[in-house]
Amino acid sequence: MALSAPQTSPSGASTAQVVDIDGVPTLQIVDATGAVQYSAPATSSEAYGYGVNWSAGDQLWILGPDQLVRLDGSGGSWSRAVIDPTATDLVPADILELLN
Repeated sequence: MALSAPQTSPSGASTAQVVDIDGVPTLQIVDATGAVQYSAPATSSEAYGYGVNWSAGDQLWILGPDQLVRLDGSGGSWSRAVIDPTATDLVPADILELLN
């Protein structure tokens, strides 16, 4: 069951969506063929919901009340990094706007 609307990356290569898997909200990123590239538990917040937002360069940002997470799919595999939201030089302008 889908818990959030699917969001397609700027390049169109990937789609992110939060789905219910055995009662656990799970963020999944799938490629154009529907193959799962990334899957991890997802949390929601009052401020941002699931906070799933794409930015340029096909980076997926997850906004939360306690942390900001960047998933980067360049290089063929997805890497996850927790980013300090006050480190504005690391956060794209479109994502900073959503935080404010």
